Amino acid sequence: MRGAAEIPRREASREKWGWMAAAALLIAWSFSAAGGEIWAVFSREALDQAGRYAARFWPPATGEAFLKITAHAALETLAISIGGTAIA
Repeated sequence: MRGAAEIPRREASREKWGWMAAAALLIAWSFSAAGGEIWAVFSREALDQAGRYAARFWPPATGEAFLKITAHAALETLAISIGGTAIA
């Protein structure tokens, strides 16, 4: 596209990688401080449990009461976003 403004490329910086490493270390530290075993998240039992949990979302709920609650929550979210945009 000629004439279109090009987005300048960002240089790969050591600072970015430093922040990512710091975040990874913080997450690992907080997980271990909470008494968790990080590799347990990827165990066969944990993956099976996550699969069963995800399977319960299908088929989606389509009952009238649920759809009313969902519609109300969606309209409330929309109102809050419009209010926030107006304030900004």
